[in-house]
Amino acid sequence: MAQVHEARLPGDGRRVAIKILRPDIILKVQLDRAILLFLVRLLERLIPTLRLVSLEEAIRSFCDAVEEQLDLRNEARNNARFAANFEDDPHVCFPHLHPTLCGASVLTMDFVDGTHEDGLALAEFNVHQVVESGMRAVCRMIFLHGFVHADLHPGNMLFEPPGRIVFLDLGLVGELTDEDRIRTAQMLMALVTGDGPGVARAFFENAPHHAVTDYEAYEREISEFVSDVASKGLGQLQVTLEIGRIFDILRRHRIQARSHMTMVNLALMTAEGMGKRLAPELDLSREALPYLAEALRKTQGD
Repeated sequence: MAQVHEARLPGDGRRVAIKILRPDIILKVQLDRAILLFLVRLLERLIPTLRLVSLEEAIRSFCDAVEEQLDLRNEARNNARFAANFEDDPHVCFPHLHPTLCGASVLTMDFVDGTHEDGLALAEFNVHQVVESGMRAVCRMIFLHGFVHADLHPGNMLFEPPGRIVFLDLGLVGELTDEDRIRTAQMLMALVTGDGPGVARAFFENAPHHAVTDYEAYEREISEFVSDVASKGLGQLQVTLEIGRIFDILRRHRIQARSHMTMVNLALMTAEGMGKRLAPELDLSREALPYLAEALRKTQGD
């Protein structure tokens, strides 16, 4: 959608990165939206059970979010909001913007001279601290702030020693309502604590639509799944893989999942993937538990 160029400010010569929208991007985004929606409707017609995973709703939400990136002032506002949310965390950072040099089609920020993931083997990096910072950042975005970087991948993260993460490309974000945030925390807490009926109930009660013909069979299958997860131990739990298995159970029992779970799953998958690559001995699920507990505690008014 844009190109990023290194430059220097007049006067003090400060290094900056300038992000500039491509001139033909609006028409391309509109065409992509039309193609995606046509394909998803075709798929749902060919495979009716796909409607139960909110595929069209998820695609529409994604396209709406992409179109918001056509005005870089939205990314500037996202940047400011993320920076405020994490101002108390010295290990999670966002590029400093130059507001007088930002507009609808241009964004000017300090140049971040960081290291990509493949350079984290260097001696000056504390890899465990990097992974913990990443997991902490994603959990806070999802469970505490309800404001999530929705385009997380290794190319949008730079690292500064010993364990600092700088998140880039903040145009695509997702927002969770308080209800979505709390329901997600309840579901994941039930999952990691082995509460099968709780997981089943959380999905059933939060579904936009359901047509379950045998709730007891549905609850039993979810409970068996949760027991299987618990038998592996938290250290072996791959959150995103297990969520995918749950979605398959929901589809078969005709329970529609809320579309925000796609974004949540993507963010968790990124954090988990980085952790598995860099520090496979860390228990990432245990890292997430304090944030799940804090989110649920707030629902009870502390």
